[in-house]
Parts: sequence; C-alpha cells; structure tokens
Amino acid sequence: MSKLESFSEDAAQFAVAFDRADLPGMLSKKLVVPADCLALVYDDDDGITVLKAGEETSEIARGVLVREGLTLDATLESGRSEDGLRFEASLELVLETRDKALDLGQLEQTCLSEGQASVAEIRAHFLPYLQDALRFFASERPAKTLAEKDQRAALDTHLRKELQKPCFETGLEMSDLRHPKFKSSEWDSRRQADVAADAEAEAVGRERELQDLRKQLARNALLADIELKDEADRNRKEKRLARYEELRSRMGDDDR
Repeated sequence: MSKLESFSEDAAQFAVAFDRADLPGMLSKKLVVPADCLALVYDDDDGITVLKAGEETSEIARGVLVREGLTLDATLESGRSEDGLRFEASLELVLETRDKALDLGQLEQTCLSEGQASVAEIRAHFLPYLQDALRFFASERPAKTLAEKDQRAALDTHLRKELQKPCFETGLEMSDLRHPKFKSSEWDSRRQADVAADAEAEAVGRERELQDLRKQLARNALLADIELKDEADRNRKEKRLARYEELRSRMGDDDR
C-alpha cells in the first residue's frame, strides 16, 4: 500500500507530505485529491497550488495532503473560579483547515518535520493553549456563573481570541464550539451544604410555626373556656333575676 493510500484509509492521520514518486502509476503520474482532504501542490518550477477534494493535477513535484478539519474533544482541569473553587471543563472544538497556500505551508513547516502528523499530534499541540485559555476564562468568573449558566457564547468568543497562535501554526481555524460545560466537586459540595442548611432552616422555621400555632390554639381554648364560664355566670344571674321578678310579681311590693 502506497503512502497516499495508507493516508486515505487511516482516519487517525491528519497530514502527510509526499513526492511525485509516491503517486500511483508508472509513467503517467496524477494526483486526485481524496474526499474530505486538501492538497498543497508544488510543481517543478516551485509554483504552489491548493487543490480541493476531487480536483486533480499531473503537474506535481511534491505536495502535502491534509484533512479538511478535525473535532478536538477534551476534558481539562481549568484552574480556579474568581472565588477560588477548582473547576474542570469539557468541550468539543471543531477546527477547519484553511484552504490557502500560506496556511497549508505553515502547517507543513510546524507539523510535518517527520513527513506526517497524526490527529493525536495536532491535539497535543492545541491542548496546552486550550488549557491556558480555559484557566483564564474561569478565573474571571464566580463559581455560580460557571456551574449554573450557559457559557457557550462567552467561551466561544474567548477561545477564538486565545487560540489564534496554535491556529496560525497549524493552518486551522475554529469553526464551532460544542457542549462546553464547567464542573466542580468543590462547588457541588458547597451547594449540597447550602441545600442541607436551607432544609434545616426550613425545618426549624416550620417547627417554630407549629409551636406558635400550638400556643395560639391554647390561648384560643383558654379564652373560649373563660367565655363559656362568663356566659354560664350571666345565665345564672339572669335566671336568679327572673326568679326574683316572678316572686315579686306574686307577692306584691308590700309583701316583699
């Protein structure tokens, strides 16, 4: 299997440099750019051409085949929040290969000193820059914001700025940011403690309300009992008065 055939079938490879001799055929050499790839082509007069997938040329002395892009998924320690809690960030970073000769030439210079570069090597090149960018981002925001609010828009803008250097060095550009999420075991512990404290305070409040209700019911019962006794006393007095009036009416005032 030739170098180019091996590259086409191995998705783990990101870029490969080749010479005219690596092209298939004995007499008539021709490059047909594979699907999902770009080619930086040098002719015998040192002219440079960029070809896209499906395009072809026979005017070639050497060249570079590059994937059109890759998705870098990562979970990285992202330092401390503004209020000092440790965080970890997970995300998917979609990178596209620029189709300009200058960018592909920069990729060749940076990554193809050994004649080829794997997706893993491109990933390893990006990760230190990405981790520094995430630490900077987290350090400017409180834990509650990182953990509970959607950070996609702000992080997208931040990474496009902070990843300019590795993008330039590899001929790539950031096209999308997917599923960014910040997690913190320290924040989770704090939230659990806060929830427990809130639950305890709520329970204490309910118990206090119950005690107040019991006291109010006891007061109401006492007042009701006093009112009943007062009513009974009034009834007795009224009955005595009625009895007195009855006797007076029978006996007359002189016989009282």
